[in-house]
Amino acid sequence: PDKSGSYTRIYPIPGMNATTTDAQGWFLFRGIPEGEYQLSASAGSFRPSSQKITVSATQPLTIEIPLAPLHYITGTVYKPDGAPAAAVPIYATLEWSGSPYQMSFQTDAAGKFQVLFYTPAQHRLLTRVFGVGVACNTFTTKADEDCEQDFHLQPGGIIEGTVKDQLTGQPMAGVQVY
Repeated sequence: PDKSGSYTRIYPIPGMNATTTDAQGWFLFRGIPEGEYQLSASAGSFRPSSQKITVSATQPLTIEIPLAPLHYITGTVYKPDGAPAAAVPIYATLEWSGSPYQMSFQTDAAGKFQVLFYTPAQHRLLTRVFGVGVACNTFTTKADEDCEQDFHLQPGGIIEGTVKDQLTGQPMAGVQVY
């Protein structure tokens, strides 16, 4: 890839990996055997794009590959006293191409975070600092817009209980509760 991370690829052609676009976005593949292929392009902060193409030995193929920019979920995590929370882990369930994708990242020294998302969808971010607080935001991102989500840590609730054998009513040791 070039300095911006741009490249264009065509699959599956044995022995041919990729070509890089020039300053005008132009690319060229020569000597491609006739047939159907999947042409894909991706660049740094853009959503990858892929399209099915049919190559003919007698008819040159000219196509345009549109790349849509990626967008960001940004925000700040605040402690209960209102101060930014540095180096706080954030656990995310984001939707990527119709499937949930789980990841984690952390805030910077100023309590700020930034994460890319591909598609407008419902996402869930959770942050928990033991002994400080917890916050959870579920929200929907929109197409072609960045999204800001701030977190205000609050003391978390407590759940306690007992697991018992349904038939005997006796407490059960070693049972994982989740």
